[in-house]
Amino acid sequence: MAIKISELPIEGNEYDGDELVALVQDPRGSAVTSRSSLSSIAGYLSGAVTTGEVTPLASPNKINYFNCNQCFQSGVTVVGQLSGTSNLVIGCEVTIACTAVLNSVGGGCKHSICNGSHNVIGGGVCNFQTCNRSVIGGGRFNMSRATNTTIAGGADNNLNCSSPVAAIGGGSHNVMTCGSCSTIAGGYQNGIHGTYSAVAGGNNLSAISDYSFLGAGLSSRTLGDHSSITSGRCNVTHGCYSFIGGGCFNQAEKDYDIVVGGLNNLACGLSSFVGGGDGNRVTNLGGAIVGGRSNCATGSRSFIGGGENNCTANGCSVVVGGSNNTATANCAYIGGGANNTVNSSNLGTIGGGQQNAICDGNHSFVGGGTANNVQGHCSILVGGFCNCATVEYGVIGGGGSNTILGNADYSSVVGGRSNTVDSNSSNTFIGGGCGNCATVCYATIVGGEDNCITGIYSSVGGGNSNTVDSGSYTVIAGGCNNRTCANCFAFIFGKNNCLSHNDAAIIGSDLDSVAAETLHAKCLYLSAGALPTSDPSVAGIVWRDGTDLKISVG
Repeated sequence: MAIKISELPIEGNEYDGDELVALVQDPRGSAVTSRSSLSSIAGYLSGAVTTGEVTPLASPNKINYFNCNQCFQSGVTVVGQLSGTSNLVIGCEVTIACTAVLNSVGGGCKHSICNGSHNVIGGGVCNFQTCNRSVIGGGRFNMSRATNTTIAGGADNNLNCSSPVAAIGGGSHNVMTCGSCSTIAGGYQNGIHGTYSAVAGGNNLSAISDYSFLGAGLSSRTLGDHSSITSGRCNVTHGCYSFIGGGCFNQAEKDYDIVVGGLNNLACGLSSFVGGGDGNRVTNLGGAIVGGRSNCATGSRSFIGGGENNCTANGCSVVVGGSNNTATANCAYIGGGANNTVNSSNLGTIGGGQQNAICDGNHSFVGGGTANNVQGHCSILVGGFCNCATVEYGVIGGGGSNTILGNADYSSVVGGRSNTVDSNSSNTFIGGGCGNCATVCYATIVGGEDNCITGIYSSVGGGNSNTVDSGSYTVIAGGCNNRTCANCFAFIFGKNNCLSHNDAAIIGSDLDSVAAETLHAKCLYLSAGALPTSDPSVAGIVWRDGTDLKISVG
C-alpha cells in the first residue's frame, strides 16, 4: 500500500548527499514518479554550477546562508560577497571558542581564538588571540591578549592584556606588557612597559618609561619619560627628556641629560652633556664634556673640551683640553697643557704649558711655560720656567726662576733668570739679567747680573755685582763692583767704585768718594775750543783765559 510523503519519518539535517529523494514529474505530463540524489537536488535548488571538478561553496546567484560549520578541503572559489554572523576560518587545526564571533582566520594552522570578536589571524602557525579587534598577520607562536592591537608577523611575540592599541611589527620574542599605544617594529627580545613608546629594532631593548624611544642596539633601557636611545649597547636613560645617541655603557641619569656616544660616559647633572670619549663624567647642573678620556666636570655649568683626566670642580669653570688639568675655582679657565691647576682663584686663567698653578689669585693669568706659580690677585705670568709671583698686580714676563714675593704689589720682572723682587718691595721693576735683587719699593734694575738695590727710588742700569746699599734716589748706570752707601742722590758709572757721600758722583774706576756734592774722576778732559774765552759772569762756569782755566764767580 502506498505511503503519503507527509507520513514519512523526519530525519536529522545532516546528510552525506547520497540519499535518494522521490520526485513527482509535472502532472500535466505523464505524472511519472522518479528518484534523484539529495546532492543533485540541492545543487539545482541553490543555483550552484559545477565546472569541471571545481565545486562552489555557495551559489553566485543566491544569498547563501550556513546554519552550521562549513568545511572544505580545496578547490573552492568565492565569487562576489561572502558574509556571515559567525567566524570565517581558512586553515587547519584552528580553534575558536564558542563565545568568539566575527573572527577570521585566513590561513595556516593550529591557531587559537579563545575569546572576543572582530579578530583576524592572517596566517602562520600556532598564533593565539584572546581579546577583541586584534590582528595577527602571520608568523608563529605570536600571542595577542589586548584589544585593538596588531602583530604583523615574526615569532614568539607577545602583546599583554595591559597593552591596548599597541603593535608589534615583527622580529622574535618581543614583549609588550603594559605599553598602550606603543610600537615594537622588530628585533629580538625587545620589550615595552610604558605607554606611547616605541622600539624600532635591536636586541634586548626595554622601553620602561612612557613616551620613550629606542632605535636599535643591544641591551639598552629607557627609564625616564620622554627619553630616547638611538643605538649602541648597554646604554640607560634615567632622567626625563634625556637622550643617548649611541656608544656603549653610557648613562643619562638626570632630566634633560644628553650623551651623544662613546664608552662608559655618565651625565648625571640636570641638563648636562657628554659628547663622546671614554669614561667622562658630568655630575652637576648644566655641565658639559665634549670628548676625551676620564674627564670629570663636577662644577655647575662647567665645561671640558677634551683631553684626559681633566677636572672642572666649580661653577662655570673651563678646561679646553690637555691632560691632568684641574680648575677648582669659579669661572676659572685652563686652555691646555698638562698638570695645570687653578685653585681658589676665581676668574683665574692658565693658557697652557705644564705644572703651572694659580692659587688664591683671583683674576690672575699664566700664559704657559713650566712650573710657574701665581698666588696673588690680578697678577700676570706670561711664561717661562719655575717663575713665581705671590703678590697682587704683579707681572713676570718669562725667563726662569724669577720671583716676586709677598706684599711686593705692582712689581714686575720682564725676564731673565733667578731675579728676585723681595717682600714688601712694591712698585719695583727688574727688566732681565740674572741673579738681580731688589729689596725695597720703587727700585729699578734694567738688567745685568748679581746687581742689588736696597735703597728706595734707586736704579741700576746694568753691569755686574753693583749694589745700591740703603741710599735713596741713587743711580748706578752700569759697570762692575760699584757700591753706593750714601743717603741720597748718588751716581756711579765705572767699576770698583765706592760712593758714600750725598749728592756726589763718580765717573771712572777704582775711586772712593771724598766729599759730598762732588764729582769724582781720575781724569777730566775739557775741549779747549769749546770753552768760553771771557768771563761769562755765571758763577761756577769754567772759562779759558789763554792757557789758564778759570771759574767764574758771577
